[in-house]
Amino acid sequence: MSDLYNQMIKEFEQELDNESNKILKEIQSDTKEILKKSIMQNVYSFYTPKAYERNFYLLNNINSHLDENKGDLYTFIDSNYGYFSVLDGRDVSQYVPYWVNEGHDMSIFNAGYYEGRHYLELAKQLIDSKYNCDCEIINDEP
Repeated sequence: MSDLYNQMIKEFEQELDNESNKILKEIQSDTKEILKKSIMQNVYSFYTPKAYERNFYLLNNINSHLDENKGDLYTFIDSNYGYFSVLDGRDVSQYVPYWVNEGHDMSIFNAGYYEGRHYLELAKQLIDSKYNCDCEIINDEP
């Protein structure tokens, strides 16, 4: 009887793990959509640029990683997309998500002031509200 019981427990645990991972993958997909929504609302719908043509790098480079062993989910903007400075030509891709979210004052480079759009804070608010959680924003300063 104990062998049968142990086998049943093992099968139940496996089924529970499978169902948990399925739910996490659904949440993973949903958090990507929520981040897209917050970028559209706070960044791309905020204004129409006159000095440049918009390329939608932020919106088109949303990615995520699910660590199924730990149950950790990371939704992020992949910043390896080749965004080059108009001032000196260097690749500034890693800075763009931070600058757009936090804003910057680059008047010393004649690039002016850019008010932060705080799309990450909006995404956090939407995710926390939907899933009754307290997710963490990780937005390292480059």
